[in-house]
Amino acid sequence: MGSAGRLNVLMASAEVAPFSKVGGLGDVVGALPKELLKAKVNVQVITPLYGFIDRIKYKLRKVSKLEDMEIEVGNETYCVRILRSKIPESKVQIFFVECDDLFSRDGVYRDPDNGHGYDDNPVRFILFSKAVVEFLKTGIVEPNIIHLNDNQTALIAPMLKTVDENRKYESVPIVLSIHNAQYQGNYHESFIHHAGLDWSLAYPGGPFEFYGNFNSLKAGILYADKITTVSPTYAMETMMSAEYAFGLEGVLKSRQDDYLGIVNGADYSIWDPKHDKFIPANFTTRSLKKKQLNKEELLERAGLHNADSAKPVLGIVSRLVYQKGIDLIISVLPEILSSEAYVVLLGEGDEFYQQQLSELKEQYPDKLGLFLTFSNELAHWIYAGSDMLLMPSRFEPCGLNQLYALRYGTIPVVRKTGGLADTIKEFDPETGEGWGFGFSGYSSDEFAGAIWRAVGLYQDKKEWQKLMRRGMKQDYSWQTSAEMYKKLYLEMSVNEQ
Repeated sequence: MGSAGRLNVLMASAEVAPFSKVGGLGDVVGALPKELLKAKVNVQVITPLYGFIDRIKYKLRKVSKLEDMEIEVGNETYCVRILRSKIPESKVQIFFVECDDLFSRDGVYRDPDNGHGYDDNPVRFILFSKAVVEFLKTGIVEPNIIHLNDNQTALIAPMLKTVDENRKYESVPIVLSIHNAQYQGNYHESFIHHAGLDWSLAYPGGPFEFYGNFNSLKAGILYADKITTVSPTYAMETMMSAEYAFGLEGVLKSRQDDYLGIVNGADYSIWDPKHDKFIPANFTTRSLKKKQLNKEELLERAGLHNADSAKPVLGIVSRLVYQKGIDLIISVLPEILSSEAYVVLLGEGDEFYQQQLSELKEQYPDKLGLFLTFSNELAHWIYAGSDMLLMPSRFEPCGLNQLYALRYGTIPVVRKTGGLADTIKEFDPETGEGWGFGFSGYSSDEFAGAIWRAVGLYQDKKEWQKLMRRGMKQDYSWQTSAEMYKKLYLEMSVNEQ
């Protein structure tokens, strides 16, 4: 498949920024292909066409001969069309699977009006996977590597490797990237039939069986040629413990020779205070005084009008969910807010956490800036205007927020797990090395200790500025990650031959 000597990669994903984004997956698949193209890897992307995607703004156009495909899922037949465009500010072609019955909605996985996941998500992503297989058969793209992302596309691997009519593609190497092992696509066993897969492989312990259910991610792991995840430490964690792999640790351990971690990159064309179009004042390592202007504007916008901007501001940009350690944040907030520090928090999520944070806002109205929503612009303001960023995650496959914060001279305080452990080097007061503060155990005492170490150093303005500059100079650009993916693709294409 594909032209000789040239890597042709088809990347399938349920999210691709800026078209669709729920979490880090969208950021990755929006940025990595652009960097791969610079590295002479020809990447094309395919994703669902959701109802909220602006067809006119992104100049979507029809693909001739692919206007009326019919795809069966279970006993239903769906009409599917393929449209195409380019990822903005790049030459990366992106194809969209249009199926109004399943995708013409305001959410990716959940109904934004009630926060509940769509009941037909299994059908939606089985259809998407089948559409990708049918798209391959048209020959419009001829990949010599297929790169799948998370459970929503994982079934493409067994569809290509086990279904007789797809045998033409069984020799094309498949990479499956796991962005978060918590989300597995764990469905009722009847969906094996919906996916057109072989029931005989659903025996207890077999590739299509997981505690009596049909697990998309497990099937993908077993049929992909290589599996990647988004940091080396998270790769180790998910092979060692159910706490991180949610029951798939044994399956991942069985594939350990084909499983590796590659840290995500930050897209510095978007996240850089030198040219950030969202923030009040642009700055660099040579103009750190301008960061102070961002801090003052942030405090005003957060309604903390009487705040002393010489005091530390702790920023939080997070989904308010169990994974992100929000319970630890809530447990230490009274102690922080009773000190001279301020906190500005941006996020939405579980109602339970939102209620607790609202109560804290009532208790500390002049110390806590609270935005129970998501705003891309506000996120930029918080990275630019805070002194520290708090990320006490229970687990964190990679994390991008800490990388963004570093570039803005905002010092991360993190739990040493997954990508946080791989990207944030602890500040050592004896050597002056490092660019962040961390803690290991999942406890509010350890978290508070790391915060107070950071606040203590903040009092020494000279040392703090050195720390900020060191953080801003760290290079977590996509270029390094893209080279590692290219190396993996090359190894796989050589092995195929």
